[in-house]
Amino acid sequence: MLYQVLIGFTLPVDAAWVGPPVGLLMAGSLWLLGRRWLQRPVPVPRPRPLHNSFSLEGLPERRAYPRRKGVPVAILVSDADGLATPIPGWVIDRSLGGLGLTLPGAVLVGTTLSIRPAGGSRSVPWVALEVKHCRQEGERWIVGGRFLSMPPWSVLVLFG
Repeated sequence: MLYQVLIGFTLPVDAAWVGPPVGLLMAGSLWLLGRRWLQRPVPVPRPRPLHNSFSLEGLPERRAYPRRKGVPVAILVSDADGLATPIPGWVIDRSLGGLGLTLPGAVLVGTTLSIRPAGGSRSVPWVALEVKHCRQEGERWIVGGRFLSMPPWSVLVLFG
């Protein structure tokens, strides 16, 4: 018989049916153990950076803080000390590093402005902003500025 050749002894006639199921059970157990033992952990792919929606024409954003648009906020703009008669303006975009403004007149690059929300009370402090660029767009001037020091969050949220 085949059992005599494979395992070297003879099974009783009533136990002959036990061999195939035991063999399948052993083969299945070894397969599962081998699979678990030899299976290496799957490397987790590193997340790719998301497309930066603030970039221009697919170029990566160079700013330290991304810019965001929003509802324009009316502001008052004065000189560096906040002593000159304020002129009206609007915040058109903002970031943690500075603001984008629209003003009725040009401002020299490098000038320090003091701004505060127009609707705020007089207790809201003036925020110092250094002009980084200024360009004309129609009848208004688009001015980009950087905060000289980070304003408190309670003041920053007033700019939108």
